[in-house]
Amino acid sequence: MPEPEGEFVNAMRWGKEDVKTELDNGNVIFLESEHWKSYREAGNFDQGALVLFYTEWCHHCNNMKPHYAQVSRLVKENELSKNVQVLALDCDGFGRDICRKQYNVKNFPTMHFYYPKQNVEYKPSLGEYEEYEGPRDYESTVSAILERLDQKYVYYNAKEPDEDGGGTNLEEKKEPEPVEGYRMETFERRTPKPKKSKFIIEEPEDYNEEDENEDDFEIDSSTTEIIEDEEEEDFDSGVEDEMTVKEMRSEISMTLGRIGNPDSLMKIVEMVRRIEQQDEDDQYDESAREEL
Repeated sequence: MPEPEGEFVNAMRWGKEDVKTELDNGNVIFLESEHWKSYREAGNFDQGALVLFYTEWCHHCNNMKPHYAQVSRLVKENELSKNVQVLALDCDGFGRDICRKQYNVKNFPTMHFYYPKQNVEYKPSLGEYEEYEGPRDYESTVSAILERLDQKYVYYNAKEPDEDGGGTNLEEKKEPEPVEGYRMETFERRTPKPKKSKFIIEEPEDYNEEDENEDDFEIDSSTTEIIEDEEEEDFDSGVEDEMTVKEMRSEISMTLGRIGNPDSLMKIVEMVRRIEQQDEDDQYDESAREEL
């Protein structure tokens, strides 16, 4: 990069071709590439600086120019930020070498905020600058500048220049502090409810658990199986209403293999009760036919 001829003199660059006004440019500093090094070495970035990399063909860049000009006015009016520099570099014109070669900027608009020198000394992990990716309206941008002037400010992706001119992510990353006015929601881990068996049935009214004799059954633990369902639903007894006596007797034999499951035992009891009821009904029907 050639050495600059003479000292840097700012000139308005936004607005109509023949007329450049403060309304369009504000206090924005349009720094040429050849003056970048000497301008920084003179300590102009020591109190912090915001740099806009833009192009004239970029629609979003042109839309934000009035906002950026207003940012340059507002920072000068605030006692905390009055020494912050607000600069703009045309990446296809007077700022091309810095934009394209040193920082390898490819997306427009791109904004870099250069931390105050004392902030970097206080917290070296900040690096030299960060790429500002927040809202681009003037109010949000000014608020972002004031936030970054605080020595306690921590950014996730602070960068420092590397040999290729870009930036490298620093290792230190910290969780953001809760924002005042917002409540942090906490959620307790839900404990799953016990699963229900498919064969849960209601105990018959005339059923008495004390009447059962465990010696009447031979339990084969190797064939014991508990069938569970993932969903929490209400199930019936597992005994179909249309089962015949023969089918229920067959089901009793198969269920005996699962007698280790209390629900299976209850199923047998229910089947026995139904068989007895069916036998009584059959006897009644037979008696009725004989009377006829």
